Amino acid sequence: MWLFKAKLPPPEVPSSLRELLKDYPGHIESLQTVLNEFAAPTPRVQPLDEAIWALQNRLDCFLQEAVRQLEAARADGNPVLFDAAERARSTMGRALLSFDSDPDGLGRYFKRHKKAFE
Repeated sequence: MWLFKAKLPPPEVPSSLRELLKDYPGHIESLQTVLNEFAAPTPRVQPLDEAIWALQNRLDCFLQEAVRQLEAARADGNPVLFDAAERARSTMGRALLSFDSDPDGLGRYFKRHKKAFE
């Protein structure tokens, strides 16, 4: 017999990341897209860890993109572009480094919906 598990509300982007990335709404949206994948009840051995790894991977991509933009701005010699790229690199680095093992209670989300991931 097949049991249908209803779709869950997705976990939210941790508030600490939303605050750090407030000037980068597209990045927040991208992180939410990553978390939306966890709204589908799917058997997972470590759903919290998987969500954290997915967020960290996306944050790392943001940092790499910011570093490339900084290098391009440096080569261009445009101080305005350089300053914006340096701010982005700094922000993405802080976001990645400040991300801890249970940001803003993602663990509570997965504990509350534990049955959906079994």
